[in-house]
Amino acid sequence: MLTLQVIACIGIITGAFLLFHIRLNDFTGNIFHRLLDAPKGIREEILEETKRRKKSYFRREIEEVQAILKTTDREELFPLLCTASLLLFAAGAAIAVMIGNVF
Repeated sequence: MLTLQVIACIGIITGAFLLFHIRLNDFTGNIFHRLLDAPKGIREEILEETKRRKKSYFRREIEEVQAILKTTDREELFPLLCTASLLLFAAGAAIAVMIGNVF
């Protein structure tokens, strides 16, 4: 029963993407763009730049990946990595739900 619900959910999400002509790369690119470019006040920016306040975990990790890709001259792979990470997260969450592991 639960497997059927997961498959139905995947179908609904896929249908919504097709209906609204949303490409997966655009979707994931916008998600990660929002994480990186969240509106901040001048105070938060000053505190981050002067190292008085740490950046968020996701922001640090994403910036590190971008720096590595820039160093290795593979910046064009970032949207692909974002898409792959989101798909693997969704697959892991679906498998966890199907085996009854809510954590």
